[in-house]
Amino acid sequence: MIADTIKRVARDGYCLDPHERDSPDVLDADRFLRMPRDDAMRELGDISEQEYLRAYRAVEDAVLARDRAISAGASERPSIVIKKKGRRVTDITTLDG
Repeated sequence: MIADTIKRVARDGYCLDPHERDSPDVLDADRFLRMPRDDAMRELGDISEQEYLRAYRAVEDAVLARDRAISAGASERPSIVIKKKGRRVTDITTLDG
């Protein structure tokens, strides 16, 4: 099975601020990486297994790159979110005001 080639990474899921957590249009990347495959596929809008694999690998790469930057001394820990399939997402940084 193709999904067996995915490296599972333990995530702690403390990235999103409360107002972003409630968005129906995005999913926190750390949460996504912790989810069982079927739950993640459904949560992202009933995506296919191929879409899941592409999303998982891209999200994993982004999260690992962020974590490496933090280990190297970056001062901020930005949130990483995934747009759900079929959703229109505006810049979530504008949700603050």
